[in-house]
Amino acid sequence: SFGINYVLEQNKTGLLQLFDINGKKVHEQKLPQWSTFQQIDVPTLSEGIYSIRLQSGESERRAKVVLLK
Repeated sequence: SFGINYVLEQNKTGLLQLFDINGKKVHEQKLPQWSTFQQIDVPTLSEGIYSIRLQSGESERRAKVVLLK
């Protein structure tokens, strides 16, 4: 698992998606509009580099995360 801090558009919910190195979506979860931190639990994923896409309203952010076990 890992934690992520973020800021959503005002009064908008968010959607977090996690993709593997090949672009396959491996995790998705909704983010409540009042939250700025989420703990992402992905116990079945193997070590590696993953891409995060965070969407809220009209905005979209992307980042990379390295999972180590």
